[in-house]
Amino acid sequence: MMKANAMLRAGFTLVEVMIALVLTAVIGAAVTSVLVTQSRFYDEQEKVSSARAVSRAAQNIMLTEFRAVEVDHGVIAAGPDSIVLRAPYALGVSCGTNLTMVHVDLMPVDSVLFADARFAGYLWRDTTDVRYTAVEGAGVTLNPVAGTSPTCTTARVATSGQTVAVSRPATGPTPPPGAAILLFQRVVYRFDDDPDVPDARALYREVPGSPNGREMMAGPFARSARFRFFEMHATTATDAPPADLSRIRGVEVVLDGLSLRPQDGQVSRTTPMRTAVFFRNRAD
Repeated sequence: MMKANAMLRAGFTLVEVMIALVLTAVIGAAVTSVLVTQSRFYDEQEKVSSARAVSRAAQNIMLTEFRAVEVDHGVIAAGPDSIVLRAPYALGVSCGTNLTMVHVDLMPVDSVLFADARFAGYLWRDTTDVRYTAVEGAGVTLNPVAGTSPTCTTARVATSGQTVAVSRPATGPTPPPGAAILLFQRVVYRFDDDPDVPDARALYREVPGSPNGREMMAGPFARSARFRFFEMHATTATDAPPADLSRIRGVEVVLDGLSLRPQDGQVSRTTPMRTAVFFRNRAD
């Protein structure tokens, strides 16, 4: 009799099975909800990180060139969508004039940067003044000087890097021995449409005369991406540049980055970022 009762109690009743299934479904739904929430959170953080990376990449690219700009002659043209600069890429000391050329002893410079640059002219500063004079134009050339320059030897300028010869100014004074000289190239930064993301902008960099043409530096950005300008000692930037571009002392770059992948059924994630870069080659 006891054996028969034990056999009757073996297994599960239908009610017990239903309760087990309901509990399993509840636990499964809870676990699934947690996984979905965590997945969405991770995806959201990835989009934010992607948008920030876009802004930081553009920021790192521009810092070096913007900081080296000389205030009196550095900005050629400026607007909310673009800015054209005389960007120095090499620094040297004048050894004096030899016929129609000015010999310049250059400080050590990155060889790749120097070879990739497109010489457009030079800025020189007299030893008795703090202002630079710009020399540029179709007839202004740059030529390497082989070996030791006799002009530098006569001027007793210690050669620490390579020596180059640049065209002397057609009119006005010429750089005296000991004058600081900056070789520059023209650089155009422009916000334009992103070719891959609709209704987005990208930052482009172009060096006139370079075989690379216009290069896309970073993107995508929101339509609000633009340049703003600091005039003289102002603490806030304005959208419009001053009429006298030599009064620009810094640039605020609005870099509202967009994530490469949009949110579910929504637009791309936007991360606002603004960075201010001030010109360091200034006398006031």
